[in-house]
Amino acid sequence: MEELLTLIILCGIAFWAGSLYAQMKFMINISKNPERVIDMLSQIKKINENESKGLPEDAIEVETEKVGNIYYAYNKITGNFLGQAETLESVMMEAAKRNPGKSFWHPELKEKRQTT
Repeated sequence: MEELLTLIILCGIAFWAGSLYAQMKFMINISKNPERVIDMLSQIKKINENESKGLPEDAIEVETEKVGNIYYAYNKITGNFLGQAETLESVMMEAAKRNPGKSFWHPELKEKRQTT
């Protein structure tokens, strides 16, 4: 029984030493090349933002404006005009017609109704 207790204590010490070594190695890597770590964190942030929105990686996010009974669609990043129509679904289809080969995404539409 004493051997088992000794083995458990030794395993705990080894685990603690290993995690301490990993933390020290990580800190050394950060101090040697902070730009790489900052770039990696920026990429992770961008991925997390897209995942939380449900935005596909290759899709253009669409921002719409409704004036009267007409929806106007714009590229959310560039502000470029994409199309106009009477319904949200129609304006997304219009944007796809005007820009073949591109996919568009709008947060109010269900994924199966997004244009590709």
